[in-house]
Amino acid sequence: MHFYWLPEKTPSALIPGLKALAEEYPVHTGTQEGIELMFEELPSDSEVNNHVTLANGQARVAYKSPTDAFRALGRLMGEITEGRSEMEFQEKANFETLTAMIDCSRNGVMKIDHLKYWLRRMALMGFNGLTLYTEDTYEVPGEPYFGYLRGRYTTAELRELDRYASALGIEVFPCIQTLAHLEQVLKWDVYKDLQDTPDILLVGEEKTYELLEKMITAASKPFRSKRIHIGMDEAHGLGTGHYKEKHGERSRFDIMNEHLHRVVEICKRHGLHPMIWSDMYFRLGSKTGDYYDRDSVIPQNVIHQIPEEVSLVYWDYYHTDYDFYAEWIERHRVLKRDLVVAPAAWTWNRFWTLLPYTFTTIEPCLQACKDGQVKEILLTLWGDDGAECDFDSSLPALQFCAEHRYSADVDPDLLRRNFRAICGEDFDLCVKASELDAVPGLVNPQQDAVNLSKWLLWDDPLLGTWHNQLSDSPVPQKEIGGISELEKHYADLSQVLFEVAKQPISGVVSHPTGPGKMSQSFGHAAQLARVLSLKHNLREKLVTAYHRKDLAKLRKYLREEIPSLKSEVEKLWRSHRALWMRDRKPFGWEVLELRYGGLMARLDTLRERIEMFVQGEYKSIPEFDTQPMPPYPKS
Repeated sequence: MHFYWLPEKTPSALIPGLKALAEEYPVHTGTQEGIELMFEELPSDSEVNNHVTLANGQARVAYKSPTDAFRALGRLMGEITEGRSEMEFQEKANFETLTAMIDCSRNGVMKIDHLKYWLRRMALMGFNGLTLYTEDTYEVPGEPYFGYLRGRYTTAELRELDRYASALGIEVFPCIQTLAHLEQVLKWDVYKDLQDTPDILLVGEEKTYELLEKMITAASKPFRSKRIHIGMDEAHGLGTGHYKEKHGERSRFDIMNEHLHRVVEICKRHGLHPMIWSDMYFRLGSKTGDYYDRDSVIPQNVIHQIPEEVSLVYWDYYHTDYDFYAEWIERHRVLKRDLVVAPAAWTWNRFWTLLPYTFTTIEPCLQACKDGQVKEILLTLWGDDGAECDFDSSLPALQFCAEHRYSADVDPDLLRRNFRAICGEDFDLCVKASELDAVPGLVNPQQDAVNLSKWLLWDDPLLGTWHNQLSDSPVPQKEIGGISELEKHYADLSQVLFEVAKQPISGVVSHPTGPGKMSQSFGHAAQLARVLSLKHNLREKLVTAYHRKDLAKLRKYLREEIPSLKSEVEKLWRSHRALWMRDRKPFGWEVLELRYGGLMARLDTLRERIEMFVQGEYKSIPEFDTQPMPPYPKS
């Protein structure tokens, strides 16, 4: 199904965005085939954000903002995939802003073209904000070591991104760090005088604020937005390093507020409106340093010292109960500053977004935000420990948040229709791929943030450190027809995902590559599942045969299983590399490549050591003789 629009009948504010969508979707001008799109702006006091009627080959879209218009178009696409030729719907937005934050600091710096791919989808879903988390991955004039060898964005790249996003009704603003999480900057010798600790700036020093002024100027310059996220989270060692040597022991509340005021003054000079992560105030008020400590007390004098210009971002990725979110929203209200709430798609420390747990945490969070009249939502996508995760696997989480923005309760059928139309994929099959981590035996996969696939893949095949954890876990180890249940789980999952990867793109999208970008994502996930099916139990088989002195079996494993696993790991490495180079800048890949290289080298050593034992050159294999112990015996 195609849509067309006529320039002379279309509000000028929508034309650049419609042209951007036409790069990938069947939304065209110059031809009058298909359904005609007719747009009309609603008055600013309208109680609804969009109102759509489809009849007689025309779709009339009334809207308050470009975001509402493109959201209506995305939903219209979803309805048409069901074969409907007549319909009417209207939507009211629960949140003024819905922003996605993409981590571009943990190795993975997303290419501008791939960000545009995301922006098209975000616009059709109903997002109106994007921010890139960049600790050091942006260009700062006069600071050549800032972001050196890290894939930093140039000012020109960010301007290009801003122009494209603005056409789609999406505001882009910078998200940086101005206190902690700056180890990638402070590791260089030229910045050694700015260190409090290896990752925290030395506050109170004029040269620190000279650098911060350069950073804030450079980070904000490419964007038309006047908003900026200045970070300031998790500064656990604040005032404990070189600062303490110079100034002695001081209240960390005072150090924090003094520094924040200096940074806010810089922002004010540049006409910027800052926001910060709120955790440090709660941590400093807690005897245990816990952000979510119900006994945390922030002194009134400290509250009064928080600059009025600062918005506070309450981030919470972990809680699954509505009451906690509601309580913490109210605790933030006491601070009397504008509030942004930040849930997360679970993209960090894993290879595929853990969607079941993502939905379980986001659902009560956003319901509490609606009831608590929170106006701004910031969905975070983190890439801790190397950005191994394919961020495209989080698109169902974005769709889920967008449905929350435009409805009191998420309609599961509408959610799936919209996702299929916008992303061209089956929502439930994306969730199925989360079974890389949500494996059989977990008491409730929707309540568990386990990242089994990561530690099974990287676990040393000779030492088996993490494999020992399985014996103390609920993950089943029994055998079915000669193979373990977990081995069967991964083998079956691999087969399913390889089939999904072959399927042509569905919905109404018309991606030029045919199968769509996510087919490559599914293929990579399938290859990972195949590797895990071969690897997870191999060491146990080898150790058993070794202790039984079953040389025949050891020879069989040498001929078949070890070479097969090494071959499949090599395919996984190549698959991951192709995916990375498609979506991200090449810098940062070296970190993951060293992991793959290390794993393949250890598999080669494993083969050699068993071979020499079988040939009688080794009397024993000490790694196999060591009594296994789980790293977390109570986990």
